[in-house]
Amino acid sequence: MQSDYHLDPATGVWSQPEFNSIDYSDGEETEQQLQHIIDTASDISSLSPELRQHCADWPTTYHLSGLRANILRPFEITEDHDVLEIGAGCGALSRYLGECGASVLALEGSLRRARIARSRTRDLDNVTVVAEKLSAFETPQKFDVVTLIGVLEYAALDDGDDDPAITMLSKVASLLKPEGFVILAIENQLGLKYFAGAPEDHIGQAMYGVEGRYEKSQPRTYGRQDLVHRLSTAGLNATAFMAPFPDYKLPVSIVTKAGFCSDGFDAGALAWQSVRRDPQLPVLLGFAPERVWPEIIRNGLGLDLANSFLVVGAHASHALPKREVLAWHYSTDRAPQYCREACFSVDATNDVTVSYRRLCPESVSDNSDSASVRFDCPQNVRYTSGRLLSQEFVELMG
Repeated sequence: MQSDYHLDPATGVWSQPEFNSIDYSDGEETEQQLQHIIDTASDISSLSPELRQHCADWPTTYHLSGLRANILRPFEITEDHDVLEIGAGCGALSRYLGECGASVLALEGSLRRARIARSRTRDLDNVTVVAEKLSAFETPQKFDVVTLIGVLEYAALDDGDDDPAITMLSKVASLLKPEGFVILAIENQLGLKYFAGAPEDHIGQAMYGVEGRYEKSQPRTYGRQDLVHRLSTAGLNATAFMAPFPDYKLPVSIVTKAGFCSDGFDAGALAWQSVRRDPQLPVLLGFAPERVWPEIIRNGLGLDLANSFLVVGAHASHALPKREVLAWHYSTDRAPQYCREACFSVDATNDVTVSYRRLCPESVSDNSDSASVRFDCPQNVRYTSGRLLSQEFVELMG
């Protein structure tokens, strides 16, 4: 670290002596509870069954669930990458990035949260946690990957410029290596669930975002074209948009632009089946998203009306990840040895295939002939589309 940052040996967090935290918190009692849970846990891994047992409400679920890391699993991050994580929060994604072997610099604007993030990564020497605001952060280092997961919407809290989102993205772009890229996740201002009556995530009022009622000093989200404009203005001219379902916070499926456009792939099935996996979704809505998603996607509007965006941005297209995939689906709310990824892609004959990957290859599962349960991860299985019985049930009930 630079000489003006000092390490607190008691917490393992680097900061400047006069650092002042941003005004953002889930509440003192909640964050003290999170600190205690993580400090006393024996298993603090990204898929920890021990931490999952503490997921009792929205804050604990958001900070402790193994689903959080699914937003980064499509990217092949390894020990060869230098990663800057902006907005580490309580360390859920810092933990995952560290487990990938990357050299991680985790930046967090709240000192208390930075301490929790370091506790979550306390056994990972390749993770450094710094309590600092992005606007005040200076370093000569450049990074292969910079992550902005649930951070851009809070740009106004860190900077008072006329367009703080562009200011933040410009700063991020300046921190990239020539071949580096940004991973950005944010709610879609025009997401389908908000038209259905779900409250705006940061203000808590229905229709607040879709009616564009944001004030200058408030957190705010953006529609797809608005976000493209801000990314390109900041120098990130090459972008790839994807849609995490039900949204970026606790995603179970991620669909690419190619997935929405593929005639042989039913992206709508992943979208509608994820609807009730959203713990923030109100019980009463203006319409049934399960029935609307297939129609939205059939009419080519799936990406524009996705509840959240997952965006990769770079200075030029050659720096974007090359992997061509239709979608990923993650099964992570289970014992770690049975967690897996399903990757949907198009093969050389233009057929859609599914390949499965175990997410914890070091975990042991008994696949012997005498085992009562076998766990297999086949490769290049032919994809079959059709009408699900559960879909007929939804239509019957609606």
